[in-house]
Amino acid sequence: MGEKRKSEQKVRLEVQAKTPRLSVALASFPGVMPAPDTQFKVFQNRDPLKAHQQVVVGGNDKVEFHAATYGSQRASPLFSKYLIGVYDPATRTVKLQEAPVLTFARQVKALKNVPACLQDLMPDDVSNAAASAGQMMDSRLGMAFGTRRTKVMLSNVEKNRLNFDTLTTNEGAVQSAIQTVDVHVANLDTVHDDGSTELLPRYNSTTEDVSQIYKLSAIIGSADLKSISVQRFLDEVLNPPKPEKGVEVAPEEKFHGEPLFLSKFVKSKVQAIIANGQENSESMAALIYLNSLIHFARKGRMFFARNPGQDPQHVLPARIVTRMHNQFSGQAITEDGFRRRVISDVDTHRLRCYILIMVLLFNNYIVDIDAIAPELQLDSPTCVKYCRMIGCVVKGSNRDPTVSQSTATLSAPLKVDNIIRKGGPPGRR
Repeated sequence: MGEKRKSEQKVRLEVQAKTPRLSVALASFPGVMPAPDTQFKVFQNRDPLKAHQQVVVGGNDKVEFHAATYGSQRASPLFSKYLIGVYDPATRTVKLQEAPVLTFARQVKALKNVPACLQDLMPDDVSNAAASAGQMMDSRLGMAFGTRRTKVMLSNVEKNRLNFDTLTTNEGAVQSAIQTVDVHVANLDTVHDDGSTELLPRYNSTTEDVSQIYKLSAIIGSADLKSISVQRFLDEVLNPPKPEKGVEVAPEEKFHGEPLFLSKFVKSKVQAIIANGQENSESMAALIYLNSLIHFARKGRMFFARNPGQDPQHVLPARIVTRMHNQFSGQAITEDGFRRRVISDVDTHRLRCYILIMVLLFNNYIVDIDAIAPELQLDSPTCVKYCRMIGCVVKGSNRDPTVSQSTATLSAPLKVDNIIRKGGPPGRR
């Protein structure tokens, strides 16, 4: 048998020069397979005063693509930089360049004149867009004015119709069934002791990438973020008008006689976003929601005392406030028989965990314990316990509270503390 020979080939990489100018790399387009002879034209629109903002547009005779490194088209809530290397076999060199991550959105030129409402109704696998639009329009018109809607309406009416003669005849059976139903209404002790232990939003415990563990969409959806008034927050909260001397501040500009709340962490991140020219991005709206969560954690039930169901700072829509109210609090019957809003221990733990997870997403997956703990009105050891609960590794000793523990970093794969096995969440403060 012949002896196996192992060939080794060495390639030497040498950086000749480094330029701060960002270039664009087009590798593939999601869901589209262009023809081999397709030639794409690429244009760049760059503002030299805004170093991190870039728009890329490409297209052919049928499809257009566009992407941006800012706004709603950003690939990540955090600005990311990547290196792209192009190997030249002739000179046996690799040319390295910085390049941003671009998420391309496509637009079919044939559908440009079709209303957006019809584009949403069209299935993705329909080849003839015009015929599909006509079919969808006919269907919608039939449901609105034709016999189809009438038949459905009559069917629902007949199904839900009550026969009072039958109810009168079977009154005894109905009353007996009502009395046998046992409706359990929780009291205060039950709410505190028998609450749900689901303290964290949806997470990926198997991934090795920390950016894939928690998603902002698991806390608040994109549609809710778009409904938040960013400009109102900037005008009334971040830069409120200063009253003149001797002029009393309007009641809507105060919260129980106190100035409007603005978290120091949120303020620093908002100022960084404004410096990059991204005032109307979803990240700004998410920071506004985080500011309200921190305000809620500090005020408790008094957060809704003035205007129940409304944001005290008049920034969040009513539906988001109602959802936040139901998610982090509950109703119970007190000993005197009145129903009132109660924030249990589990609700408090869930709220603080959500806040710390959002801090991770906006701070490169690091929590500055010394800065965040005072905002949540917690001491450092309690804040450390919450950070470990969401899967962070805390710098310093694991058990000695006297050792300085200033930072907590999210680690992958996620190892969330077993709340029941560990003896429960951190105690109330």
